[in-house]
Amino acid sequence: MKAKAITEYTLMVTQSRIEGEPVTQYGVRWKTALGEGCLPNLTEDRDKALTFLGRLQQHRPEPIHLKDLAEDFLEECYGPPPGRL
Repeated sequence: MKAKAITEYTLMVTQSRIEGEPVTQYGVRWKTALGEGCLPNLTEDRDKALTFLGRLQQHRPEPIHLKDLAEDFLEECYGPPPGRL
């Protein structure tokens, strides 16, 4: 039986400018024995980013599910995107 690769998740911080104003955005990085990647700029709210990161660190989902999990989490935090009710 094959052992499941352990995924490590960490907070990603990006500094940018939006309409000339400095903005800090948060996302997540992931790393496994098979590779690594990131999902940047999920939110400007550090507490929300840390909550999402905590869930990832607790449950250790496979990175292939990260985009769907992030969409569900953001909808939970901010409601459905415009046009989707």
